[in-house]
Amino acid sequence: NETGFLGINVGCNKGLDAIAIAGLLSRNPNLSPKAWHQAQQSRTRPACGIPGNAVAQQTRVAQGKVYCIEPLPSTIHSLQHTLNTTPNLYAEHVILKHAVMSNTTGTALFPDGTSGEEGKSLGDCSGSGDNRTASLAAAAAGCISVPAYRLDDFYQQDILAHHPAADQEIDILLIDAEGFDYEVLQGSKETLTRVKYLTFEVNVHHNWMSHSLVELIETTLSDFTCYWAGKGRLWRITNCMGWGEHINEALKQTYEFKSWSNVACVRQTEVGLAQIMEKFFLK
Repeated sequence: NETGFLGINVGCNKGLDAIAIAGLLSRNPNLSPKAWHQAQQSRTRPACGIPGNAVAQQTRVAQGKVYCIEPLPSTIHSLQHTLNTTPNLYAEHVILKHAVMSNTTGTALFPDGTSGEEGKSLGDCSGSGDNRTASLAAAAAGCISVPAYRLDDFYQQDILAHHPAADQEIDILLIDAEGFDYEVLQGSKETLTRVKYLTFEVNVHHNWMSHSLVELIETTLSDFTCYWAGKGRLWRITNCMGWGEHINEALKQTYEFKSWSNVACVRQTEVGLAQIMEKFFLK
């Protein structure tokens, strides 16, 4: 992008994926997830090494930002501390946002917990049964009110403030919402028109069990080609089941089976990347 690269990591957790995205898009090896993790563990500023600005001037070849969006209060506090105590290079490329992404904008109850704790989600605070039961479940999970956004609203309200170009594209959108990835994508329909590469999780947690992956790919993600993502391998989902009366129901049911997996999608107009991903599928 002429206005600089743009990445979004929904469910940022420890920030490792956000740093990896920033390193990939900037082509700067000094943006290191390993170094970031070590800084989180030590909780102190590195005692030696080249100052952050000098590293940036010597090695940076691309400007841009990655939004690290995290709802867990203790985790966002830890991320901010690490950002404040690491070389400036990280702060130049990573923007933290304390929020939960879903299909509504406003506020939502989200469980607090230990910094970096995984598996926390909106489902821990939604409860089931009558209102009293739901309230007791939320209290037991230590739920607190946090800002909530549709990604479409967040893009308009926050991202365009830093990237004022009306046609700003999103190079990478990574979603890890602990079973609420479908809801995040529901609230991202306008934003998805700007996304080049998308990855999200499909698993057995919370709301995924009541949603159809096939329906999501055929409707919301119809402008993408999507694959199951493995280690060094891709297995295409898009256009692999047939259509209409010729649909392969057995294969469709296989695709609807939920365990744990990552789905990687490329916008079909991104011809170069689409060709690379298809070659991985065909090899």
